[in-house]
Amino acid sequence: FMIAFVVSVFSGVLKSVAACALFGSALLILAYYALKYRSQEFLEHAGLALSLAGQAFIVFAIARSFGDRFALAALMVAGLEIGLFILMHSYVHRIFCAFSAGLAVYLAFNFTTFEELPTSPSGINHAIIIAAYAFLASWLWLNEFRYIKNYEHYHALVWGISIALVSLGTVAIFSHAPRAMSNEHDALTALNWLGEVLLSLVLVWVVARILKRKENLSPRIKFACFFCVFTVGLISLVAPGIVLALIFILIGFQQQNRLLLVIGFITLGVYLSRYYYLLEQSLAFKSAVLLGCGIGCLLFRVLVLRLSERPPAGNGIVS
Repeated sequence: FMIAFVVSVFSGVLKSVAACALFGSALLILAYYALKYRSQEFLEHAGLALSLAGQAFIVFAIARSFGDRFALAALMVAGLEIGLFILMHSYVHRIFCAFSAGLAVYLAFNFTTFEELPTSPSGINHAIIIAAYAFLASWLWLNEFRYIKNYEHYHALVWGISIALVSLGTVAIFSHAPRAMSNEHDALTALNWLGEVLLSLVLVWVVARILKRKENLSPRIKFACFFCVFTVGLISLVAPGIVLALIFILIGFQQQNRLLLVIGFITLGVYLSRYYYLLEQSLAFKSAVLLGCGIGCLLFRVLVLRLSERPPAGNGIVS
């Protein structure tokens, strides 16, 4: 609303790149002082609105200045968001800046012109960046309580990266849906497999870090956990997204973060639903697949419970 209001009142500003950039900078300065000296909730909301409007003007000016050099423009926007993340005195604003910076970096390495934006990213850059974001978010979450001094900045950063990761991963997976139903089978190409393999490596690292903190677990249980990770990695080659959802679920359990658990289970349901409805088989076959997955999960649970049982103690008789 603030952006629409400012644009309607100062529509002449958009005609000049310099005026657009200066006007956006002025709005950011107003937002900085509104957020820094906020004494009421209204000032914080006004500061957020002014900042978003200012960012929109500056991004528009950057887009017009760089023309077809989209990658460079996206990197400039990422630098802007990083600077605002450091300067602005607002937790919500920092989350938005971290999310926007992650999105800008992703776009810079996946698209070279504005005309390519409607296409679906599926190259090697997409696979590497998504895996890098997954590793960064995992490392930040698992070391959440080691940086208490700058906890607000740290927490805003990890949430921004996590939201960007889920958003980009979901958009990329669902953008392949129309072609996955055709004869191209784009979802099963080598590049998409590479992305799932890299995410599986991140999942292995997460499981290893979590098991390292569980010193009382037997080697058999640890082996069963890694076997389960290997199985999930194989399944993700035909049902993309499962590994990403499982990363959030495991970290949510480990850090006792209910919101992460909710995000993980929701994304898991969404990705499984996508695979189910794009599977070109009969309903009976789909039901058999779901039934087999459920039975497999129950059998694995029984196996883990059996492995976790301690051997019975002796009867106290010494021979």
